[in-house]
Amino acid sequence: MNSATNIRYRPSDIQIPEETLKDLQGLSPRTSLLWLVLSWAQIVILLFSFRYFLPEEYFWPLYVPFIFLIAGRMGALLQLLHEAAHSMLSNSKHVNELIARWFCALPVGVNFEGYVIGHLRHHAYTGTKNEPETDYEKYRISDIRSPFLYLLLIKDLMGLTALFVFFNYTRGKQNIGQPKAGTNLNWSNLLLNLSKLSFVQSVILGLLFQFQIVDYILLWIIPAVSPHMFLMRVRGIAEHGLSKQIGVETSQTSEGMFYTRSVLTSKNEYKYRILHWIERILIGSLGVNYHHEHHLFPRVPFYNLTRLHNYISDQVAQKNPGVYASGYFSALTKNLLPERQ
Repeated sequence: MNSATNIRYRPSDIQIPEETLKDLQGLSPRTSLLWLVLSWAQIVILLFSFRYFLPEEYFWPLYVPFIFLIAGRMGALLQLLHEAAHSMLSNSKHVNELIARWFCALPVGVNFEGYVIGHLRHHAYTGTKNEPETDYEKYRISDIRSPFLYLLLIKDLMGLTALFVFFNYTRGKQNIGQPKAGTNLNWSNLLLNLSKLSFVQSVILGLLFQFQIVDYILLWIIPAVSPHMFLMRVRGIAEHGLSKQIGVETSQTSEGMFYTRSVLTSKNEYKYRILHWIERILIGSLGVNYHHEHHLFPRVPFYNLTRLHNYISDQVAQKNPGVYASGYFSALTKNLLPERQ
């Protein structure tokens, strides 16, 4: 299938008044701060409920679903880090970086500078050979019938993907985000980042776990390196796997953005509402589900993406209806689950 025949529009083809777009791009730092506090409050409530109020006999039976819930809240922190990569947490560059580095990135083991450089490169080269490996690796295999996809999911659950991402984001700045770059690390940069990471993790160990190492490993480290990476692969396939699933190879700088997908929207919904809320809790927090809209207009903050979607979704659906999937897992399974049209 020729990729050129599938590109039906450009962002400039979307009719949206300049004043409306300017309003949608307006920042509300208080809203971002509120969601940061709420995300951490959710994490604290989950941890303390599980550690202190759950009967001991239910610990292991409920352990797996619980760490997936924690991973989902870590995903919310990652989404706030994503906002910071676009300088949308605060009007102040210093405050934007401070919040993102110490309260979003380091708690989940991500290097701030590496993430920002890699993510901006992802936007510039979405779906092409120049996209960062950390992004392309999430959806390079998007066919659920492929046994290699299951090997990658096992790799995610074993924590190996987390190590790959950590070392990729911790390389020297000249290599960050470069696909297939050399494996040489900037050791001074690595040691500096490890010291920052160790400090933040020590604070988490003390404040949230009262220096109980076993609880810290079971309820913080494992959710971050295992189910979190599993869910990020599902998200990656849902958001960017469309071109792979329909057999399109993108080659030009901006081609890949037209095969991004939005999920959990009113344009294409699950038949059963419970599936919608499960996926929103695990993956689709803070507007991340409006991924196609985000790639079209990356300067619109997460709390305005619903408004943007409501404004342009009819135009998008007419030009390229394939960008609206009912959900993350249905995109992974190529929409085998029942939907409401």
